[in-house]
Amino acid sequence: MGSTLSDKDLNAVVENVALKLRHLADRYGLPVSAQIERWRWDIPSVSLCWTLEDHVARSILAFVKSAEPLLEVEINACKDEGGFRLWRHQVVNAIAVKSVDKEFEPLADRAFKTVSEWRSESLEAKAPLPASALALASPLKPA
Repeated sequence: MGSTLSDKDLNAVVENVALKLRHLADRYGLPVSAQIERWRWDIPSVSLCWTLEDHVARSILAFVKSAEPLLEVEINACKDEGGFRLWRHQVVNAIAVKSVDKEFEPLADRAFKTVSEWRSESLEAKAPLPASALALASPLKPA
């Protein structure tokens, strides 16, 4: 592969990573509600998202920086609490796209273990939720 990848090559990389993320979810026994998401077809990315009993939503995001070409892995966690969204984000590492078959699994394992350790008190950033989100989250009041 040269310095840039064709759309076909980008799609093949992302599909390969999606399969590896599904295997990771199965290996760690994530609930069936864990999802592989690839909702932005204009961006070569895929994520594994899940929420457990602690109500912290966690994700591992992998995306291709096609100019290099590198696969960057990031982790995220967030929780809505008391009218605020708490969150944390971290870039784990980037690997050469040509090394995905050899290097992605250990990188994804490290990402999973790190984000799984994050608890509500580990979420460093905080922002108020918009009023529309608060209205959806609050129970309906009787008239």
